[in-house]
Amino acid sequence: MARRNHLSDRRLYRHWSRDTVRFSDQDAGGHVNNVAVVAYFETGRLAFMHQALPRDAATARRFVAARIDVHYLSESHWPGDVEIGCGVLAVGNSSIRLGAGAFKDGACVAT
Repeated sequence: MARRNHLSDRRLYRHWSRDTVRFSDQDAGGHVNNVAVVAYFETGRLAFMHQALPRDAATARRFVAARIDVHYLSESHWPGDVEIGCGVLAVGNSSIRLGAGAFKDGACVAT
């Protein structure tokens, strides 16, 4: 994976998952709200961890998101699907740092 400022480049990601943009994800202005975008990233992170770790690994259930930084790049709207690209940015002694991008209708809406 590359540095954060490049996370909007879809070519960086080998792992992809999808989530549905729900009607209830909208705010009063008709935009997908910030909480929904974080939930899309959670879908991507958990799908990535499920695929990356052995199915029977006891550690698969011990990962905790200690920090989440989201950069909102453009508005998003219902209906549709969002594609979430995810990959490893860094590996520490007891942690990993993931990077992700959320894409709707071909555009990166958040990293």
